[in-house]
Amino acid sequence: MPGVDLAAYREQLIARFSSTAIQDTLARLVVEGSERIPKFLLPVVRERLAAGGSVDRSALVVAAWSRYVAATHEGRYPALVDPRAEALTAAAVRDTQRPGAFLELQDIFGNLGQQTVFRTAYLNALEVLDTHGPLGALQAIAPHQPSPISPAKSEAAHPQPGRSTPAHKEAP
Repeated sequence: MPGVDLAAYREQLIARFSSTAIQDTLARLVVEGSERIPKFLLPVVRERLAAGGSVDRSALVVAAWSRYVAATHEGRYPALVDPRAEALTAAAVRDTQRPGAFLELQDIFGNLGQQTVFRTAYLNALEVLDTHGPLGALQAIAPHQPSPISPAKSEAAHPQPGRSTPAHKEAP
């Protein structure tokens, strides 16, 4: 984004979401996620895939959503507020045993679960979340660092001299 210091913005977000004064932010953000994610995030994923761009950040959002839903089932967070809570919870719990199962929710993801690039980014995002936690996963996808979610594969994240990248960039 022209005129935006992404490193400073990332640090500001991490500091803001680390604040104990806003502990309920995650819970408020995931209310009715089964309606918000397909409406706002998944069109970006499809657009990025069509353009050959990186979907690492979007995959991390979906992976974090899955892990959050599973954690609500375990009682670590308040009950899920979503019209599809039962199906989401069942898929998220399966996803903890068989990574990728969450993407099989056809009415939410359609064919994205079968898209190799997105599925691989999602599986890698789950691994980073499970290994390093949410903060480590956010730090891993910082724009100025190679991402362990999709190591040096993304042209958008690591443009090569003389090669163009898609005009639409994934939001940080």
